[in-house]
Parts: sequence; structure tokens; C-alpha cells
Amino acid sequence: MNNTNKDFIIRWFTEVWNNSNPAVMDEMLHPDVKVHGVGETFTGSHLFKDFYDDFRKVYSNLKFDIEKMISEGDEIAALVNVFGIHTATGKEVHFSGVTIAKIEDGVLTSGWNYFDFLGLSKQVGNLEPEQLRK
Repeated sequence: MNNTNKDFIIRWFTEVWNNSNPAVMDEMLHPDVKVHGVGETFTGSHLFKDFYDDFRKVYSNLKFDIEKMISEGDEIAALVNVFGIHTATGKEVHFSGVTIAKIEDGVLTSGWNYFDFLGLSKQVGNLEPEQLRK
């Protein structure tokens, strides 16, 4: 495994998400980073920061635990378990997913995110069973 990529992704989840330190994004994200899987695909670190701010308003006490990592070339995949609190209801939430990040010249240039946002929505009551069948 590429230890540089491993260290990068560990730092990403530790600093940005677990330690609530968005300032680190300025040095870790390429200004034109392409982001998939957190709504519509978008380009730009400023748009990722907007997503981050919005997500942290809805979910607090977030803890991202990396379960497994696979690295090849300039890409790394991480299987992640996420724990937190839904701010509006106080409900504890847990969901998991995979991030595949492309890291070039020490910055994240693109990321594909496949998290169980449907399961997360069900946990906080945003989707009723009949809505899931539509």
C-alpha cells in the first residue's frame, strides 16, 4: 500500500471530520477538486466546503472510523464507518460507505463517495417505508 496515500486519507478523516478542522481543507483539496456522490457531481473546493458546513449543521459529534484501505497508484479506497448525532432529533446515527480518492502532488483532485445516505435518512425519519417504494 502506498503509505503516503494511506497517511493522507487518515489525516483527511481525522483532521477534517473527526476534529472538525475545515481549515485543513485549504491545503488538502485542489481548488478544482471534482466531487461525486454527495448530491450532484460538482467541481471546486469551495463547493465541497459548502457541503461540509451543511452536513455538520445537520449531524454533530461525527466520528469517521476507517475499517479498510486499498491503494493503487494515485488512488486510495477507504471503507468507513460513521457515527454521529442528528442535530434536530438528537438521534444517534450510524452509516457506512466507501470513498475513493485520487491524490496528485499531495492534494485530493477527485473523490467518489458511496455512503448509505438512504439508510441514514431512514434512521432520522426522513423517509417512511411507503416513500421508499416510489
